[in-house]
Amino acid sequence: MYRRTAVLILVVLALSLPIFAKDHFWRTGRLLSFTNEDWTSSATSPVNCSTIGGVTNCSGGQTANWNHVTYYVTIMEGSKSYYATKTLSFRWQHSPRLTENSRVKFAIDGDMLILVDDDGHEFKMHVGKRRNNTITERVEECRSTVQEIHQAYPDLPQLNTWLASLAGPELLNIHSHNLGCSADCMQVRDMALLSQLEVIRAEMLVARTAKDRPGQQQVSQEVAVDGCKALVSAVEGGPIKDMAQGQLADSARRLYDCAMDEYKHDENKWFLPTARAREKLLVEVLARQTGAPIGEHQQAQPSEAGK
Repeated sequence: MYRRTAVLILVVLALSLPIFAKDHFWRTGRLLSFTNEDWTSSATSPVNCSTIGGVTNCSGGQTANWNHVTYYVTIMEGSKSYYATKTLSFRWQHSPRLTENSRVKFAIDGDMLILVDDDGHEFKMHVGKRRNNTITERVEECRSTVQEIHQAYPDLPQLNTWLASLAGPELLNIHSHNLGCSADCMQVRDMALLSQLEVIRAEMLVARTAKDRPGQQQVSQEVAVDGCKALVSAVEGGPIKDMAQGQLADSARRLYDCAMDEYKHDENKWFLPTARAREKLLVEVLARQTGAPIGEHQQAQPSEAGK
């Protein structure tokens, strides 16, 4: 009796514990298309007959109809595109609210795509096909994303504020996407777009270190060329993991000033002299702020674009 009661208590406790949702790896892509199709299915019940006292009675044979709606989405993310579907057949199921040609949050779990709609609801779909995007498609997607950022944050102070406010996962997502776009731009020699991507990463560097540097809002009026070369050489060649926060922030600001000074001379290749050093500092900053094991192997090498 005691054992049976104990088992019953354990079962009740297990049923009462909350079920936690799986912690998906969320990513961001562009919703290229969102369509739906209404259709109807039907089924006829079997006919059953029985004879009693010479009288035959039959039942069944009724036809029931069900209404369905199937949703189709195409999501592009970096080098891949995903084609997914979902059919709703019951009144209690909710349809997604989505906006075509907008950026959406999603996760891939095997053949399942979990999509977050405009209202923040998760919508699970079946991935029917995956496709490798061409380099041209990837570059155009990068261009669209940069244009959206410019529209949302039309000047550097607004861009800086936005980058400073990002939470860890979103920060890493944007940095990773930016690096992928930079690599694609280098491949097709699109220096103009590469320059805009570098602006975002340069602002990200100073935005994420501003609080650790007193007087960070003051931009140097004069930049010594020899001083910039020496700083670039020191950062590129030396270890930075042991840098104090203030020292890291000060080096970030000085490299930013050096890059902005270069912009006066060449609007397209201004970032080349400081690119490696700035990215090395940025990777260290992101690793400290997010706790993510970001390695230097993830860094872009934009200096190769100028060769």
